[in-house]
Amino acid sequence: DATAFFADGDRYVYTPMVPFDLRGLIAAEGGDATWNAYLDAMTASVTDMGATHIEMTNEPSTDIAWEYDYSGAPYRTQEVVRQIEDDLYTDTPAGLPGNDDQGELSSWYVWAAMGLYPETPGSANLALGSPLFPAVAIHTGGGRTLVEHAPAAADATPYVQGLALDGATWDRAYLPASSVLGQGTTTLDWALGASADTGWAAAPQDVPPSATAGLLPALGYLGAGESGDSVFLRPGTSTTLDLGVQGMGSGTEVDWTAAVPAGSGLSVSPAAGRLDVAGESRAAAPVTLTAASTPAHGEYAVTFHLHTAGGVSLPDVVAEVGVDPVFDATGISSDAAQSAADFDGTGYSYSEQALTAAGLAPGASITSDGVHYTWPDAAAGTPDNAVAAGQTLTLQVPAGATSLGFLGAASDGPAGGTVTITYSDGTTQAASLELGDWVAGGASGDTVVATMPYRNWATQTSQTTANHVYAASVPLEAGRTVTSVTLPAAQAQGALHLFAVGSDVGPVPVG
Repeated sequence: DATAFFADGDRYVYTPMVPFDLRGLIAAEGGDATWNAYLDAMTASVTDMGATHIEMTNEPSTDIAWEYDYSGAPYRTQEVVRQIEDDLYTDTPAGLPGNDDQGELSSWYVWAAMGLYPETPGSANLALGSPLFPAVAIHTGGGRTLVEHAPAAADATPYVQGLALDGATWDRAYLPASSVLGQGTTTLDWALGASADTGWAAAPQDVPPSATAGLLPALGYLGAGESGDSVFLRPGTSTTLDLGVQGMGSGTEVDWTAAVPAGSGLSVSPAAGRLDVAGESRAAAPVTLTAASTPAHGEYAVTFHLHTAGGVSLPDVVAEVGVDPVFDATGISSDAAQSAADFDGTGYSYSEQALTAAGLAPGASITSDGVHYTWPDAAAGTPDNAVAAGQTLTLQVPAGATSLGFLGAASDGPAGGTVTITYSDGTTQAASLELGDWVAGGASGDTVVATMPYRNWATQTSQTTANHVYAASVPLEAGRTVTSVTLPAAQAQGALHLFAVGSDVGPVPVG
């Protein structure tokens, strides 16, 4: 997948961190019900610091509990904030849930105990919870005094039943900036209870302000809703993705076109389309990505350009597509960079210099038992072999071949199993294949192609241990054309590494 780095949190914690435009975030996530469900999952336990839960031990999570105010469920803010106060804070030394970071956790508690929170940076509007104390007086230092009366305040009465602001009924989930700026006195009179009033401050007009200016009418996504998803394809294979559009509040039609990098061997079907999305709902359509049978291996960005029928350009949606080479493991290193490869999973690898001295230079032609191979023409420290795991390799076997050969070795072996050869008419042939351990040997029916006197180690110290490359072949059915071979499945112990495929007529290109 695309790599992202988070400090003191994860993607669950960082997704809500759009405090300047929470209404835009909520729209992008699918509306109030979807967002409340997301928050509910995160706050199902405020003490479990698992990857999918709120983590109130550090800064990224401090605003999350207050976001129900913005999605029509302020009673849940009142409830969750009180749970955090009760379950994570104690009146003993070290009674904070984590590192106070210059007062960050303790100041959160002070705000929570007052029933107020500065959710939006740069704004004096305050999101509302509920106070813990029956009487509170706050002197801002700028000439404003905020006085709170809550005669029913207690640990068991976190739910707001009503609120008066300067004597007038106030049924919104925030305190406006005018109440805390300037001079004078602002009075809050709270009616609190032990049961939730789910209707208080729950209407769309009751939510705190958000900076929604410039909000786009829709956003595109892939799969479950993440642009930048990574896809891996083998040559000649396809995969289907869902290209979708999330409406942001008003219905719109979104046209899209797909663009693939030139020379990648990738294609998209269909290559264009239209999605009709209503309100804060989603619309999606399947698109198929296909890698050619002989593609250019590498990583490519397949880009979906989106714009509304009215001409508004939307952010591109990008699929990172990796076209995997058949040989995707790295088992050969240079003596000067021995940590660049790992053949056996413990840091040991073949030496490029020792292989070259034994006749296995990059791109070298090799013949063993009448079968012709080409040694991988790969730079040291780059992918050079395939580890058998049941994958099917597309082959280009020369006409007239009567035997199919496999060049490689096993680690923690010997290792092997059944290979399945598929012919052009759809019929198959099963054969047994086993190669010896690269150091210990041990297989029957294979041939030692080369022996090297030392191997490399990730510690940058060559080890004087003889190591080998082997070959084994199987007979083909006469007069048939081979199209592919399926390698043995991965084994519990021992791994079969394949460096090349050959035949008695000539080397066999793979993939």
